[in-house]
Amino acid sequence: MKNTFSFNIIFFLLSFTSSAQYSITDEIIVKKSNDLLLLQKNRNYFPVGNQDEKLVYQLNEKIDKSLGYSSEATAKVYYEEVARKVIDSFNIKSQNGKILRVKQKNEITIMYGFFSVPYKFREKRIDDLAMGESLLSYQDIWVKTKDENIKLKSYPEHYYDKAVEYSFDNSGKYILINTFVSDYLRSTDADSIIYGYNFSTKDSFKIFCQSCIKPQIVDDFLYYGKKFYYLKGSDAYDWKIYRAPLNDLTKSELLGEFIEIIEVSPDAKTILCKKNLYGKVVLALLNVSTKKFQYLLGRDYLKLKFFFSPGYNKWAFDLDDEIVYINYPDQFTFKAIDIEMKQIHTTKSENKIFWEKLLPRN
Repeated sequence: MKNTFSFNIIFFLLSFTSSAQYSITDEIIVKKSNDLLLLQKNRNYFPVGNQDEKLVYQLNEKIDKSLGYSSEATAKVYYEEVARKVIDSFNIKSQNGKILRVKQKNEITIMYGFFSVPYKFREKRIDDLAMGESLLSYQDIWVKTKDENIKLKSYPEHYYDKAVEYSFDNSGKYILINTFVSDYLRSTDADSIIYGYNFSTKDSFKIFCQSCIKPQIVDDFLYYGKKFYYLKGSDAYDWKIYRAPLNDLTKSELLGEFIEIIEVSPDAKTILCKKNLYGKVVLALLNVSTKKFQYLLGRDYLKLKFFFSPGYNKWAFDLDDEIVYINYPDQFTFKAIDIEMKQIHTTKSENKIFWEKLLPRN
């Protein structure tokens, strides 16, 4: 029988090259409370933000198991991680529209889906709508506060197969929306406008950032990823991570290269990233102050739902019945700005030997 707290202190070092060492990530595993497990059972759910120090989960509609899982969001759950108990739950099913995803920062919630739908569709599950009659020809992003719903952006043209990213800043003052021409291409020269909204002034604004991804604001600094090509005119590309004053991208500071940004922690001390390693794409943590990073190794974290824990102030991953919290290493090993960190070719046999030793938890 598992203990509620399992402290994984496996921390051996393996030297595969003369210049680098790889280590199993140190974890704390905490079992979810029974009341949370009951609410999440047999339905899609996602960690979507926080209400002060409480973790917020989105719950999708619960339907008959034979029909699969619904894509429509219908409830939010507030969970106290340290005390391991559900504090509250709310019905968020829209009377006039359909909600697909939400994000929350304290009292403000971003809604993503269909703000208002024709009356004949309102009682239908969105998963049951045929492509010809459905609402998938447009998308809406709106904000729900205590007092009102504010529509931020609507895409009347066919945007169903496009990627739309949106994020709060750490204070909840700003919202950024970034749209991609293609989720596969990730970012092209056409994806250069980032839309923003300031809750303090009620003003909207635009940031021009050519071929940028995952823009996020923390303490009035913009963090973003930018594509670069190994050779001019080639299709081989990789990513860099920058930080800049919100109103002056000309002062952008390079934080890492050959590494892709995913999300910045609310205190901007670490950035969750993606990087290629021995034939796989893996997650890594970048230390912003030292510009060094550490691979997250020991299990395939990329397959898990992630969030920054408001209760423990750590990066965390959802394991269905448990939550895995990441202990930061005393020192981050790898230089984030180093030509040696570019992608290298490895053989299948080299990859197999490497991952047999560094994925023991899978």
